Amino acid sequence: MTRVLGRVGGTCCCTCSCTRPSLRTQTTSSANANANANANAGPRLRLPTLRSRSKNGRMSKKQFSSYTTTINNNNNNHNATKARSTNVESFSTLKDRLVQMEKEVEAGRGASATKIVRELQEEGLLGAFSRAEGVPKRSYTLQDLRLNKIEPAALLSPTENYLEKVSTYCQRAYVAGLLSTYFVYHWDATQVFYLLAFSLMMLTVDKVGYNGGIEFLAVDTIGRWFNKSYGVRVSRHEAGHFLIAYIMGVLPRGYTLSAWNALKYNMTLSVQAGTSFCDEDFQNEVASGKLTSSTLDKFCCIALAGVAQEFIDHGSAEGGRNDILQLDNLLQGLGFTQKKADDQIRWSALNTVFLLRK
Repeated sequence: MTRVLGRVGGTCCCTCSCTRPSLRTQTTSSANANANANANAGPRLRLPTLRSRSKNGRMSKKQFSSYTTTINNNNNNHNATKARSTNVESFSTLKDRLVQMEKEVEAGRGASATKIVRELQEEGLLGAFSRAEGVPKRSYTLQDLRLNKIEPAALLSPTENYLEKVSTYCQRAYVAGLLSTYFVYHWDATQVFYLLAFSLMMLTVDKVGYNGGIEFLAVDTIGRWFNKSYGVRVSRHEAGHFLIAYIMGVLPRGYTLSAWNALKYNMTLSVQAGTSFCDEDFQNEVASGKLTSSTLDKFCCIALAGVAQEFIDHGSAEGGRNDILQLDNLLQGLGFTQKKADDQIRWSALNTVFLLRK
C-alpha cells in the first residue's frame, strides 16, 4: 500500500486508518497536564518578566531602563530601612551611655564619666570629642598673630569696663540717695554718721569675709537688668571655654552664667560666671609635678577660649582677667622663662582663635 508522508490539518494523509493523535492534540494535552500540575503544586511566586507586550516580544530600551530603575529603587529602600534600624539602635545605645555619664558626673566621678565619653568616641558615636586639629606647635611672634588678624593687646589684656561703670553709678546713686534723705527727712549729722559707719562696716565685712562677693553680686545683677547684651557676652565667653574643652578631649562638668546662678546652685560668691571640667588627669599631673606637654597645651587653650571668643565677636575682651592670671601663675610655677612662657601663650592664643573660627 502506498503512503504519502506529511500531515494536512492534523490528520494522516494515508489511506490507512491511523489512530495516532495529531500534533495539535499533543500540545493541548501537554498544556492541560502542566496546568493540573501547577494547580496541585499551590501558588507560585510571580517574578517580573523582561518580555514586553510589543509585537516582536522584545523589551525596548526605555522599558528596560524603567525596569532596572525599579529594581534599584527597591534595593535602595531595603538598604535605607536597614540603615534606619541600625541608626535607631545606635541612638538608643548613645542615649543610655550618656545618661550613665551624667550620673557619674553628678556623683563626682569625673574620671569614670570621661572614660565613658572616650569609649563612645572610639565607637564613632561622638564625632567631635577630642578631634581638634589646630595649628602646628612652634614659636610664633606678635607679627605672626597680626598676620592672622589677631591683635595681642585686645585679646590678652581684658578690662572690665562695663561692670566698673555700673559700680561707679551705684556708688553715685548711693551718695545721692543719702543726701536726698538728709534734706527731705531733715536728718541731723549724727544720723548721717551712723548710716555711713554702718555702710562702711558692711563693705569691710564683704571685702574681708567674702572677697567682695556681695558687692559683686549686686553689681552683676544690676548690670544685667540695664544691659541685655552684657549677659549675651558672658554666655558667649563661657561657650568658648565649653567648646574648646570638648573638642580637645576634656569633658565639661557644668557652667554658670551669672553671679546669682553661682550663688543659687553652687553656693559661691565673687563668681561672675564659670565653667567647670572633669580635669582629674590634669590635677593629678600638677600634684605629681610631672605635667606633660599635651596636657599643658589643653589647659592653656581652654583658659584662653573665653577671651578668644569675645575677641572674635567684639574685637576685644572684657571678661577673663582671672583666666589670664591663672595661666600666668601656672607657667611661673612650672619655672618657665619669659620667652618660653610667651611662646606658649602666643601659640595657645593663635590655636584657640583658629579652632573657634572654624
